[in-house]
Amino acid sequence: MREVERRAALVAGLPAGAAQVEPMQVVRYRFGEYYQPHHDAWPKEVAPSKHGNRNATLFVYLNQMPAAEAGGGTAFPGLKLRVRPRVGSAVLWTNLQQLGAEVGEQEIKALHMGEPLLCPTSTKFGANIWLWDTPLFANNHPQAAGKPEGKGRKRKRKRKRDEL
Repeated sequence: MREVERRAALVAGLPAGAAQVEPMQVVRYRFGEYYQPHHDAWPKEVAPSKHGNRNATLFVYLNQMPAAEAGGGTAFPGLKLRVRPRVGSAVLWTNLQQLGAEVGEQEIKALHMGEPLLCPTSTKFGANIWLWDTPLFANNHPQAAGKPEGKGRKRKRKRKRDEL
């Protein structure tokens, strides 16, 4: 897992072994499960500036859906973009605005969701790797134990998303 995190740092333009890489979270989705639209970063007024925020996300697909009809893609509604799971592929996006007067604010276009799995025999595995704008383990950084609070955090089914 450390090798994947090291490579994620390099892809994001950070030094290998950067302290800004949050430990990888492996997730599993089953038939009918999905993740509602959400942001991976906290709003600027909620994220304590001394501890930073999730600057970028790298989501790695650990398996492939048998067909487009199986669902399970990652959708970015504001961009009208859908990424279909393919084993070994990944999608990288910034969670915070990088330019202009709004630097450090949530990037509105980074709103994304895990689409529902539509095939009863399919399972989707993926890995979230969050990259922070400040070192995680310096100055008693309160490493996040999950996604930022807010609307859209629940899936339709009562069972919570499994974390391996």
